[in-house]
Amino acid sequence: LDQKQAGKRLLLITNSDYEYTSTMMSYSFDRFLPAEMRWRDLFDMVIVSARKPDFFSSDQSLYEVVTEDGLMRPCQSVTVGGLYCGGSARMVEKAVGVSGDDFLYVGDHIYTDVSVA
Repeated sequence: LDQKQAGKRLLLITNSDYEYTSTMMSYSFDRFLPAEMRWRDLFDMVIVSARKPDFFSSDQSLYEVVTEDGLMRPCQSVTVGGLYCGGSARMVEKAVGVSGDDFLYVGDHIYTDVSVA
């Protein structure tokens, strides 16, 4: 919440599926946020099932998650504020207008999150 309030743009990009991500993030964050906020409000964009490390090097099918229970529809591009499945780093960079060295990427898995990035 501090980073968001400081004006930082935060993105969650995970290999986990939507149901798991939503459940874990809700449990981990929602109870510590102000009453009107949910975990999704912390992020400018959320991408699930990213298929890292391929996410960084190739374009993949992109779907928008359109309901709370995870219903998806195909889409062509990402926009700030969206919740997506798949896609690529190139799409994200284009949507937020930032690329390469202007990103601080933090991951928890050395192979999929760091070696290719």
